[in-house]
Amino acid sequence: MKKALLRTAFLSLLATGTLLSCSNLSCSKSDGSDRKVILTGSSTVVDFLPKVKIEIVVEDALVERAIAIARDGICVIVHRKNPVKTLSDEQVIAIYTGGIENWKQVGGADAPITVVNKAEGRATLDLFLHYFALKNSDIHPDVVIGDNEQGIKTVAGNPDAIGYVSIGTAEYDATNGVPIKLLPVNGVAATLNNVGNGSFPLSRPLNLVTKSEPTGLARDFIEFARSKQVHDIVKEQYFVPLAK
Repeated sequence: MKKALLRTAFLSLLATGTLLSCSNLSCSKSDGSDRKVILTGSSTVVDFLPKVKIEIVVEDALVERAIAIARDGICVIVHRKNPVKTLSDEQVIAIYTGGIENWKQVGGADAPITVVNKAEGRATLDLFLHYFALKNSDIHPDVVIGDNEQGIKTVAGNPDAIGYVSIGTAEYDATNGVPIKLLPVNGVAATLNNVGNGSFPLSRPLNLVTKSEPTGLARDFIEFARSKQVHDIVKEQYFVPLAK
């Protein structure tokens, strides 16, 4: 029962992205029958077993230590019919800041570039901005989207669009017929294998973060989240499991 609880909690949190921003992890009882695993970091409540809840509360000041549980990478995507095979970091920056506005300026067709950006609060936006040393105010988007699938659908439906999404989702969709192309970064192919071996530069750890040394169910959950027992769940969510 305990293993099933931990497994279902991990799946629920990873699927909703909650694990990316948790800043406190503890366990408490609300009464004699209900149990709650309390994770501080965002504002999602996920019911995952009868009488068991995961509660999320915003308290960023409580962050004291980060514990990696998986890895993710993001990549620039274009339509599969776009003849452009690679873009330098400088070209990506110029496209997103308005310095390059037509695909012919980077070896593509004579067509205006549709710049697709992520909405505020998206982790992929934060990583993109950090890697390219940009502020969100520097970017001049034509389209602002939310999740990865929305970004992929936008680019797949517009031969002149450019966007960026999580590698795992994009790689899966491209393999299964969605008309997008993943561009390399600094000559390194955008694949989950390259995220896993550390060669892909645009990647990040997915962390659980705690206020203090975890004990009890919280400690058990973290140990479980870092074990091989969750590798199948991590892969199902298109992330890269830890090597251990």
